[in-house]
Amino acid sequence: MSNDLALSPEDNDQMMTGTPTQAEREANQLRFSTELEFVSALSSPAYLVSLAQRGFLQQPRFVRYLHYLAQHWRTQAYARFVRYPAGLTMLENLLEEEFRGAVGSEGWEEMVRNKMIGHWATWRTASAS
Repeated sequence: MSNDLALSPEDNDQMMTGTPTQAEREANQLRFSTELEFVSALSSPAYLVSLAQRGFLQQPRFVRYLHYLAQHWRTQAYARFVRYPAGLTMLENLLEEEFRGAVGSEGWEEMVRNKMIGHWATWRTASAS
């Protein structure tokens, strides 16, 4: 029998204290960065159209991933890192089947882009009233 599976004293200490290993910290950082980049990319109507054209928005596994992201990234602990809040808005909208079906339809990208520009042009004046 091999002792290859035996834990070192350091590994045992980390397991007992719940302190993540260096490899776990790096994996967590990579996952955080990847998810943040993806949520940010959702702020681009062109990117959403690309996802629709490739069929991702109709795949149940991808939709479950969107639900997972929404569950975490809408919390204050995560949302504070998002630089493009439109990504969170689009993530919310993508949870709705009707919205996912509309993405990529004729004129959708231009319509959404124009609404976003209109919002950016007036959001400060609307909140000042």
